[in-house]
Amino acid sequence: MIVRENVSLTRRNFMLKIRKIEPSLPSIEKRKRVAAYARVSMDSERLLHSLSAQISYYSSLIQKNTEWEYVGVYVDEGITGTDTKNRIEFNRLMLDCEAGKIDIVLVKSISRFARNTVDLLETVRHLKDIGVEIRFERENISTFSGDGELLLTLLASFAQEESESISRNEKWAIKKKFEKGEPNTSLRTFGYDWDAETGKCTINEEEAVWVRYIYNQYLNGASIKGLAKDLAEKDVTALRGQSLGRTTIRRILTSETYVGDMILQKYFSPRIQKPTVNKGEVPKYMVSNAHEAIVSREDFEAVQERLNNRARTATNAGYEKTFFAGMVRCGQCGYACNHVERSNHKGRYIHIECNNRKIKECDLLPIREYELKEIMEGILGKRDNLEKIVMYDDHIEFCLKGGKVKNYIRQYPKGGYNKHCFSRKVQCGECRSIFVRMNCSRKGYDKCWMCAAKKTDKDTCSIKYITEDELIKASINILGSDDNYEMRFYCEIEKAAVFNDRVDFFFKKGDVKIWQRE
Repeated sequence: MIVRENVSLTRRNFMLKIRKIEPSLPSIEKRKRVAAYARVSMDSERLLHSLSAQISYYSSLIQKNTEWEYVGVYVDEGITGTDTKNRIEFNRLMLDCEAGKIDIVLVKSISRFARNTVDLLETVRHLKDIGVEIRFERENISTFSGDGELLLTLLASFAQEESESISRNEKWAIKKKFEKGEPNTSLRTFGYDWDAETGKCTINEEEAVWVRYIYNQYLNGASIKGLAKDLAEKDVTALRGQSLGRTTIRRILTSETYVGDMILQKYFSPRIQKPTVNKGEVPKYMVSNAHEAIVSREDFEAVQERLNNRARTATNAGYEKTFFAGMVRCGQCGYACNHVERSNHKGRYIHIECNNRKIKECDLLPIREYELKEIMEGILGKRDNLEKIVMYDDHIEFCLKGGKVKNYIRQYPKGGYNKHCFSRKVQCGECRSIFVRMNCSRKGYDKCWMCAAKKTDKDTCSIKYITEDELIKASINILGSDDNYEMRFYCEIEKAAVFNDRVDFFFKKGDVKIWQRE
C-alpha cells in the first residue's frame, strides 16, 4: 500500500513524500511436538487390551490436532510404577525430552506416570525446567499451570498411599496363607513339578533320579566339586538348561524340600518391591510332609551331618583363606560372602565376593582378603570383638559385640579384579557394544576408550573414541565433585552411553543425565 503525503517546504513550494506501508501478515505459530506415555503393571490379557486402546486413542488424538506434531507413544508393559529404573520406554521418553524432541507429554493419570511421590515431583520439575509440559487427563492437571505442582503433590501422595495399602493387604493375605501352611506361589524346583489344581508339588521322575544320585554319591564319599564334574560329563542340566554347578548341588543337598517339608517366608519385603532374605525379621513357617519326599529323612540327616563335619574340619585346619569364614555378608542382597581363589600374572590370590554374584548377578564390588585384613587391623587392631562384617560397594560395616558398628569408606581398587571403574559400564550409544580401554599415544593421548565393534571392523560403527580424560571430566561433572569419583561412579552409575556429541549417564536409581561433548 502506498500513501501520498504533502509536505510543506516553504510558503510557496510543496514536495510529495511517498510512504510505503507493508501489509501485516498473521504470524504462524510453530506446531507443538506431542508424545504420550502409557503403562500397565501386569501382562494380563485384559490389561494389554487396555494398553492397546490407550495407544490407539493417543495416536488418533495427537494426529487429529492440527496444532500438534505427532512424536509417538511410549509404552511400558508389565512394569511397576514405584520405581523408574527398569522402565525402558519411560527412560527413553526422558532422553527424548532432554534432547529437545518433545514439547508436551500426555498421560492418562498420575498413577500411570509414577506411584512414587518423590520420583514424580523430581521428574515433573526437571521437565518443567527444560520447557516440557505434562498433561494428566484424568486429573485435568497441567504442569505449566499455577497450581499444577500443588495438586500433583497431593494426588501423587494418594497414589503412593494406595500402592502401599495394596502392598500391605497383599502381605496380610500372604501371611494368612503361610499360617495355614499354604505356599504363596507355585514351587518349581529341580526334581518337582507344580500341580496348579491341587496346589502341591508332584515328583518329576526324570529329575528325581538325579537328586537321589547326588545324595547317594555324596554319602558314598564323593565331593561336591567331583559331583559337579560328574554331572557335567553326563550332560545333566538344571531347570533353565544350565549345568548343575557346585552351588546348585549344595542347595539340593541342604534343601528341606526333598524330604517333603517346606519352609515358608524365606524372603520378605520390608518396603514395597524390595524383597530380601529373611534373617529373623519376620516369622518363618515350617510345614512338615507338605508333599511326597524324594529322599528319606535318614539320608537327608546323614548328609547334613557330613556337611557340618567337613565345615568344622576346614575351619579347624586353620587355612589362611578361611580367616573371615562365616563372618562377611553382602549388605546389598543379604547373601553370605565367600572366599574365591583367583590367579593372574603375579600369582594366586584370594578375594571375597558375594555368593549371589553368579546366581542373580549381584554387583557387589569384591575385595581382596589381605586388603580386608589390613582395613580391619587399622580400625580394630584384633578381631576378638568382631561379630560380623557387612560389605557394601561404598563402605564396610564392622559390627562389634555389644551392638557397636564402625564404618570404613571404601576407595576404588587399582588393578586386580576391576582394572578401571569404567570397565564394562561404558558402551556405544549407536550399536550398544562395550567400550574397551586402549593406548592412544599416536593420537596424542595417554588412554582412550573405543567401541569394541569398531575396533574389529571400522565400518561397523560411526561413534568416535572418547579420551579417558574427557570421560573422567564428564563423570566428575555429572557426579558433582571429584571426591572419590571412581567409587561413586561404580556405585551410582548403571551405564554410560557414548555418542559423538554427548554422553548419557544412566543412574542405578533411574535418573538420566547428559554431558555435551566438546
